[in-house]
Amino acid sequence: MLKTSLIKIYHSFDQGKKKFAEFLENIAKTMEHQKFSIGLHYGKGEIFYSFNANPRTSANFESQFYTHFNNFQLTGDTKEVWTYDRSRSAIGELKLMHSWFFPFKMDDEDNSDFIFNIFRTFENFDVSTDKAGFFIEMRPIKNESF
Repeated sequence: MLKTSLIKIYHSFDQGKKKFAEFLENIAKTMEHQKFSIGLHYGKGEIFYSFNANPRTSANFESQFYTHFNNFQLTGDTKEVWTYDRSRSAIGELKLMHSWFFPFKMDDEDNSDFIFNIFRTFENFDVSTDKAGFFIEMRPIKNESF
């Protein structure tokens, strides 16, 4: 059984992509071959994040998460992240050829990366009815690598 948590950010986060990259490097060392998903979601005018994994992986992630982000909190999934109306939903899946890794951009000056463009797409949604989720499934394959 998988456990889904929401990631709540209570204070401004000014450490940016570099801090997140350090976090990913550190969990790669302790969570080798453990699969999990991190989600970016939009619903009712709000953008929020989620984490999904089995209970063992969730415990490992939570320990590392609070070490790096003590102003954040993991809470139960009150937003029903995985609940969609099938009659009104479009679902797609992108995979990397040969299970390659994706090189995320970390340049703060460049707004052309795909995550920036996804946030821009959310601006066109209907606040009262539209809901979207974008999940990235991760599995560290060797030390300091995803």
